[in-house]
Amino acid sequence: MASARNLWLMALVSFAALPAQSRSIARAPPFNEIPLPLQDAAKTKEHFEQIPLPPQVPAKIRMSDPPADLEYGKLVKMRYGPYVLRPNAMYHAPFVGGPIIHKPCEECFLGAFQGDMEYEDGSSANVDTGVYLHHFVVVNSNKIDMLCKQEPSPKVPTGWFSPQYIYNSGNERPPVRLNSKFNFGMRVDKADSFTAMTEILNMSNDTKVVYTTVIYEVIPLNAPGYKEATHLRIDVTQCGGSHVPALKGDYTYTSKEYVSGYSGVILHTDGHGHSGTTDVNLLINGTAFCNSVQYYGLRPDWVQPASIAMRHDSNNRNGMRFISDAGACEDYGRIEPYDRLSTVAYYDESKHSQLMMHGRLDAQMGIHFLYIGRDDAGENLKVSESYRNWTRPMPPWFKNNVPSKTAKRPQ
Repeated sequence: MASARNLWLMALVSFAALPAQSRSIARAPPFNEIPLPLQDAAKTKEHFEQIPLPPQVPAKIRMSDPPADLEYGKLVKMRYGPYVLRPNAMYHAPFVGGPIIHKPCEECFLGAFQGDMEYEDGSSANVDTGVYLHHFVVVNSNKIDMLCKQEPSPKVPTGWFSPQYIYNSGNERPPVRLNSKFNFGMRVDKADSFTAMTEILNMSNDTKVVYTTVIYEVIPLNAPGYKEATHLRIDVTQCGGSHVPALKGDYTYTSKEYVSGYSGVILHTDGHGHSGTTDVNLLINGTAFCNSVQYYGLRPDWVQPASIAMRHDSNNRNGMRFISDAGACEDYGRIEPYDRLSTVAYYDESKHSQLMMHGRLDAQMGIHFLYIGRDDAGENLKVSESYRNWTRPMPPWFKNNVPSKTAKRPQ
């Protein structure tokens, strides 16, 4: 199997409303999954694609779509790999010491992102054929994370810092748009270097060769009116390692509150969890702002046939649905200095099976991927004082973060 450092990389280049002031929750109405036999999913692809998606679920971005900015934007697809996956094993490449990946530009703003995974011939690589994109996280190694920046500390080696998160994809492969109504984008400069934290699970008995892909919307740095967006990962481990233990039954994880050091418009936020997650809720000042419902098997590639699913969990006699879409809130609301932000993630294996591998429950996550357009964007970047003493890989307070079985679920 190729090592992370020796991965070769291949690129395919094809080439607003006012923010609401209300803090009320943005939540999708009830939506039923498609009532089809899971083992027949391969035969029902056309039917799946004709089903409309819930209102809170944004459409995935395709290369055939126009850019949000018709004048300055251009869609660019980057292909990374190949990743050679051993049977029934996890491929892992951390962002510290992981592979350097090509940027979609030398200097630009990135106004949109769409992650995916494919085989050599360009066909979809997903759980229906036994491969699961645990996560693919693009980071900028030359810039600091604006929430988890590290300052010199006796517990942290001198010069260590948390790199800037650019885009996060789990197997739901979420679309992110930052310039639909406001002129913001993640900034890329000539000196910047991208790496990718990658985990891909091969659940089949065969060796697989796959590529990860990202579609970016690229906007020139000199495009009029554009400013740098800021990405804040509101994580239940908050500046920790993101993974939390999976438990049996119905339970929740709640993050520590992050005290905002910024003011600005909310461009996009969506929640992320692993199989078994029902909702990931972003709270602002203790009030629900955006509940990201996790939708299972709304698309055919996210339905695993029983022939694969039962090898890892004998209860999956009818196959297993995986999270295909996450509810998102876009171009709605603001955050202000001293606002308290937190994430509450909900899990219920009576509704959705948790992922088993080698007889053990796979770890969980609970994260909101929040992007904001700061009012002071373009000025010298500053980090909230409340995070100057945080350390990695796991903050000390998390030892006391006991999962709750009594938290009230969103209504």
